[in-house]
Amino acid sequence: CRVPAQEQRWQILLQNAYQSSLDEASKLNLTSITIPPLSIGVFKCDYKTALNVMMGTIVRFLLSDTSTLQEVILVVWSGSKNPEAMAQEWLHAVDTHIL
Repeated sequence: CRVPAQEQRWQILLQNAYQSSLDEASKLNLTSITIPPLSIGVFKCDYKTALNVMMGTIVRFLLSDTSTLQEVILVVWSGSKNPEAMAQEWLHAVDTHIL
């Protein structure tokens, strides 16, 4: 993920991973799903970019006509970061995509 030429492709793959999970949840008529953040742990991809891809994909899906979901639970792990600061980053990413 640290090679600039691969950055755009990585973002598309990441978005598709979230989209596929959300699509499958709706196909199964689920009303709730738990989603972990992808690519920011082991792969050490850019945290803010990964967070924005995740939030943007989820928000767009929830606002679509195809969603049966009423609740998306996000798994947050702060690692060595301040938990309160990380929570604010996540909330800001949601706000960015809703407003």
